[in-house]
Amino acid sequence: RREAAEGEKASDGTVRLRLDEAWRWLLVPIQHVQPEGVGGLVWDAAPLAGGGDPIAARAWQRMRLSEHVIPEWSPALLAMEMERWFWRGRPHVPVKQVWDAMCAYCYLPRLRDESVFTASIRAGLASGDYFGYAASVSAQGRYEGLAFGAPGAAAASAAAAVSVDAASVLVRPEAARAQLEAEDRARRAEAGTGAGAGAEGGSGLPGGPLSRVGETGTGAGIGTGPAPAAPSPPPRRFFGTVRLDPDRAGRDMGTVAEEVLQHLTTLPGADVEVSVEISAKVPAGVNQATRRIVEENCRTLRFRVHGFEEE
Repeated sequence: RREAAEGEKASDGTVRLRLDEAWRWLLVPIQHVQPEGVGGLVWDAAPLAGGGDPIAARAWQRMRLSEHVIPEWSPALLAMEMERWFWRGRPHVPVKQVWDAMCAYCYLPRLRDESVFTASIRAGLASGDYFGYAASVSAQGRYEGLAFGAPGAAAASAAAAVSVDAASVLVRPEAARAQLEAEDRARRAEAGTGAGAGAEGGSGLPGGPLSRVGETGTGAGIGTGPAPAAPSPPPRRFFGTVRLDPDRAGRDMGTVAEEVLQHLTTLPGADVEVSVEISAKVPAGVNQATRRIVEENCRTLRFRVHGFEEE
């Protein structure tokens, strides 16, 4: 029995060794880009190095070293691919369209997963050289939630809200810069209008023109204008209601959490309460299966109040 067991062990070792020698070719589909266009699909055959690691681990190591799979990607390279394949005269392209294309076409860089793609977008938002990111585009063509060259905390907040969906877009630097400059001019114009209205009454302060030192007063050399009002105490409570798009509620809730809740919950001693109210009208009626699923999920999520009713 002992000799049979040892012989079986040696035989299994030989089989594993032969399998490692046989199954050692990594085949990767690729397409080369030529000046005349994209070439046909070809297979790159590369031998895997030996060793004690499993075949999958050795295949991953080889693909990473040969950049057949990219675990980290520079935003400069993303901007180059956008200019080469996607923008092509357009001011913006949906983020999901870019990601779907990169998952489908072998002539585009092959990223490890979606997180590498979003990390590249986040890294590029702090610069004004690569691209802008907007959560959506309004009917008037305005980029909502535009992030482009935002320094410090503004860049971190915008980067945290990057989503890969059909609404969010990657914006050409020229288009992003044009909108930000137009908004800046509008703000300056409003500020100038307010300053001009105040100047019509002299200094714009209560009590007429500002007294100059030494002209009037009680000998102290300072005008006897009205005393400044005492500063009002800071507010102690916040409340707000927002309507979300039901088709993109998850993304919009994430944006609300990053842009509003994060600033409130970090205040010392803040007691923040968040409630979600859902109201749905179904003209054709709710079928029994959907009703059962929704009620069970509401009980699992511990809704305070929930139910269906006749209108």
